[in-house]
Amino acid sequence: MLSSLLIPVSDKEIGVENKLFFNQYFTSDDNFPDLSVANIALIGNGSDISKNVRKSIENFKNHFKNIQIVDLGDALNDEDHLENILSELNKQNIIPILIGFDASIAYKYASENNKALHFICNNLPYIDADDNQIKNYIGYQRHIVSLEEMNEVDQISFNSLSLGKLRGSINNIEPNLRDTETLYLNLNVVRSSDAPNAIGTLPSGLTTEELCQIMKFTGTSNKINTVFLDVKLSNQESKIESNVLALTLWYLVEGLNMKMNDHPSQSNDFSGYIINGSASQDIEFIRHNISQKWWIMLTDDQGQKHYLPCSNDEYTQTVADEIPDRVLKFLNNH
Repeated sequence: MLSSLLIPVSDKEIGVENKLFFNQYFTSDDNFPDLSVANIALIGNGSDISKNVRKSIENFKNHFKNIQIVDLGDALNDEDHLENILSELNKQNIIPILIGFDASIAYKYASENNKALHFICNNLPYIDADDNQIKNYIGYQRHIVSLEEMNEVDQISFNSLSLGKLRGSINNIEPNLRDTETLYLNLNVVRSSDAPNAIGTLPSGLTTEELCQIMKFTGTSNKINTVFLDVKLSNQESKIESNVLALTLWYLVEGLNMKMNDHPSQSNDFSGYIINGSASQDIEFIRHNISQKWWIMLTDDQGQKHYLPCSNDEYTQTVADEIPDRVLKFLNNH
């Protein structure tokens, strides 16, 4: 039973007076939530930050009619227990959102379950890992990573964006996040003025508003299965950081509430456009007729189809024979 692997969190402990956000709560052993109707489950690690995120999120209204959100309390401090919790939730198509678990937990989970991993942070964790793990990095800052690490990112990832590139195309970042499977967010990705007690922040970084937009786009991914939200604090004061994480959680859930089955592997409602240009092969773009999202579709020698989410701008640039680097990298790798 999942309930034996989780610790209920009482109203008194977290100070919840008006239950506004979650549809169900695990607050005692005899009222475990009905997971048959759940879509999203929040799990803390028992830390002050996870308790304070709960307090913060209860100040926000639940606008989400398409999904059911449950608070499952805290996970027992045991990696094997956490693995069992995540496995059970994924079997039931419930997306766990974990508060306070670090990058090593996210990396281990993604590696063992063969899931692509998006890091949203200002550095490049596990970039040198000798593995076949698909890793993408959003918001990293070039002045704190080595040139060798940046070259490695350029070689292994279609969807990574440094802070500068991200800020220059914030409205076009959605395709980079559309295939997100496992997400790890470290609050060091925001500027220090937005999270003054978070270890690792710098005067440069994302604004809270930009991070919320990124999280909303991430929530619309049809592949999203597990989310880790993390922050390391320099002292016990975490009110601001808890509020920022609660905001990112709210916008992530808004994206989850909005998502539709528009991936080419799930829908046939597409229009196709074949581009003949200076590339060594024709490039086939497809656009979903309802969501208007674009993909590039390639078929390999074995008949297997490969898709790259892309933007309308990337389509128009390719039509103009100005093929974006991201598209070229995809073509060259397939």
